[in-house]
Amino acid sequence: MVPLTSGHTIAATLFYRTLVFYVAPTLKVRRRRLLAAFLAMLLVLSVGFRRVALGADYLTNVLAAMALGSAWLALCLRAVEGFRRSRLRATP
Repeated sequence: MVPLTSGHTIAATLFYRTLVFYVAPTLKVRRRRLLAAFLAMLLVLSVGFRRVALGADYLTNVLAAMALGSAWLALCLRAVEGFRRSRLRATP
C-alpha cells in the first residue's frame, strides 16, 4: 500500500506553523513576525522537497501533505479559540 501523503511533511507543517502561531504574537516588530513566518515556510518547503529529491515521496504527495497539515492546523486552532471564548463567556 502506497501512502497518499508524506508524514514527514505533515509533521513539519504542523510543528513549524504552530511554533510561528505562538511565537509571532510575542514579537514586537512586524518585520520580525514576517521573518518568522517566512522561515517556517522555508523549513516546511525544505523538508517537503527534500523528500522528493531523495525519492521517498512524489511531489503530489508532498503538496497534499502541506495542504492537509495546514487544514488540520486551522481546524485545531479554530477549535481551541472557540473553546477559549466559550470559557470566557461562562466565567462570572
